[in-house]
Amino acid sequence: MKKTYVVLASVMMLALATGCGKEEKTTEATTEATTQAVTATEEAVGGDQVANPWKAITEDEAIAKIPRLFKAPDDAEDVKWSVMESEETKEPMVQLDFERDDTDFTARAQVGGKEEDISGMYYEWTAKEDVTLSNWGDGNMPAKLYVYSDNGAVENMLITWFDVEVGINYSLGATGKDLDGLDLSAVADQMYIDREATAGDSEPAVEDGQNPVMNIIGKYGCDRATMTIEAQGTDEAKINVTWGSSAFEHAEWNMVGKFDTATNTVNYTNCEKKVVTYKDEGVIEKEEVEYTDGTGSIKVNDDYSLEWTDDKEHIADGSKFVFAN
Repeated sequence: MKKTYVVLASVMMLALATGCGKEEKTTEATTEATTQAVTATEEAVGGDQVANPWKAITEDEAIAKIPRLFKAPDDAEDVKWSVMESEETKEPMVQLDFERDDTDFTARAQVGGKEEDISGMYYEWTAKEDVTLSNWGDGNMPAKLYVYSDNGAVENMLITWFDVEVGINYSLGATGKDLDGLDLSAVADQMYIDREATAGDSEPAVEDGQNPVMNIIGKYGCDRATMTIEAQGTDEAKINVTWGSSAFEHAEWNMVGKFDTATNTVNYTNCEKKVVTYKDEGVIEKEEVEYTDGTGSIKVNDDYSLEWTDDKEHIADGSKFVFAN
């Protein structure tokens, strides 16, 4: 089964207004406006394809966007990962599509400061129920279940939940001909990943090709600084640190280093530091690179906080970066 998402309706409405499939008189202005709208759309997305805000990514890339993420059920088919990032969405939204038992499933996750519905499923739900997920939130995660039925047949279901500990909204939607009997809560629980158990392995196995950095990816905070760690290759960490000095200036460090499983440390010798200034909120005025040969290390402590040793400036000596999401 395939789902269709309507992104640009304005062009269709213009086409209808000009009498699609009928020989009716239209003003030159209306005809020109329609032509310009269609042309602009085709130029933006290529041919007659509707613009798609979602970009296809891998599962590893999805985890790098939102570390405390779900996984596809073991029996899922046609699994597809994607992300939507834009200036309007302050945080990336990750989406997982898969099929199972002739049913289409779409799961989403996004960091947010408050609970909200990110599913994109807008129905006049015929039934609503408060439920509890048994794997998420130490087995006590409150969630909301929605059901839509037509002529007695359940065609759409949705479950949403908000993890207050990490500030992440989740949703899982299902669409099919008859979903009566589907336990959507159980599906959501099957998608849970025990991140703490995964991170508990001080020396993770790498024979299967997994980068040990996968156990520490995510965002970490320390005062006005944020450190983001991504996995790169089979044993490297890609690290970005931003440290704000004011509302109109911040320093940024970017480096790549190899992860040493014996010492739980990332060592690097290629750090680039630049200072970014803004003339207005969100509008960059200039970027100045200060150096590109910085050296140092990132140490993973037993409590999974991080210590950054910056050989060039010693800017973070004695500070700990704590996992944020």
